[in-house]
Amino acid sequence: MDCSDEEVVLSPAVVQPVRRGRSSNLEIPVFLLFYAWNVSTPVLTDQIIYQACTVSLAANVSDCAKLGHEHESPAVLDLEARVQPYTADILMVEALSDSILPAALNLFIGPWSDRYGRKPVLLLTFSGFAVSLAMITAFCGWSRWYPLDPWIYTFAFIPSALSGSVCTLMSTVYCYIADVTSERERGAKMALLDTSLYGGMLAGSLSSSYILRKTNATTVFAIAAGAVFLAVLHVALRVRESVHIRRHRVHVGCCTKLRHLFRLDMVVDTVRTCFK
Repeated sequence: MDCSDEEVVLSPAVVQPVRRGRSSNLEIPVFLLFYAWNVSTPVLTDQIIYQACTVSLAANVSDCAKLGHEHESPAVLDLEARVQPYTADILMVEALSDSILPAALNLFIGPWSDRYGRKPVLLLTFSGFAVSLAMITAFCGWSRWYPLDPWIYTFAFIPSALSGSVCTLMSTVYCYIADVTSERERGAKMALLDTSLYGGMLAGSLSSSYILRKTNATTVFAIAAGAVFLAVLHVALRVRESVHIRRHRVHVGCCTKLRHLFRLDMVVDTVRTCFK
């Protein structure tokens, strides 16, 4: 890792910001990400419930398989009452990890992206989701052969939380669109992006149960992880940087960039701008 603080003057040809009016190219990765999110979320909840029942509570496998179905017997209803609080604790950890830490990180990452560009943040957030889904796929696959406590899935929430989760992702996406569009076309681009977002959510919700019936939970998670890895590749190869490097100054070392990520003065400037 280059920790040098030396600044190197770049020629204008090195910096190629996206011109206004050019397609943002973010609709496809946003569609893929939210498709992956919605296709995997209900399956993950069911998987956590099942593993909490069979592993944590050591209940009968046949009774655990009946959870969530109609016409449950009194024994299954009693088992469901025991499983639900256990599952709720795990899902609460997921909700907190995807909200509190990303919201705090967004205060620092937003001003940082104004200085060093949107693309690194986009790559970071998409990659965080990809790693999380890959970990969930691995844990689910291992659980078919080895009894794994469902709390192990909380480790899979860490990469997406540390990379900013949806909070940082969507803030950066909207900043990117503001960078590359004029005021006249910005509304249409925002509408197109929202269409991609909700289209991905709808496609994921509609296909989740069908894929699960035809395959298994591990396959569903693998498809979701594959979709997000495709989104990462798209961002890496097709999305161009939108931020001009002012005064043609740059390249500072990686350590310096990391230190600048937690500069409070940039956060203060952002807050002041919000209340002007």
